[in-house]
Amino acid sequence: MPGPDQWDDIISATGTAIAAIILAFVGWQAREVVKLRSRVAALEEQQAADQSRFRDAIRFIRALLTHVQELTALLQHHAPGQPASTATPAIPDSIRDEV
Repeated sequence: MPGPDQWDDIISATGTAIAAIILAFVGWQAREVVKLRSRVAALEEQQAADQSRFRDAIRFIRALLTHVQELTALLQHHAPGQPASTATPAIPDSIRDEV
């Protein structure tokens, strides 16, 4: 069993070891936070780009639908006896409100 003067050295060494472990953990944690912030920033940029492309795609789909309606009207005007095409694709429910 250690003597009374050795306890001070043991407690000091243990405290130093614990402080080193905590410091190493905090350093690792700080690096992880920096990495995660970088990933969040990249994901936010990607989300903004995806939203922009999605809005452009919806505008393009709307324009195509208008164009198809115009062509159908012209066809019915020039060939009144012909039935309208029934091959119009259905708009998926997930984007129906946007289109």
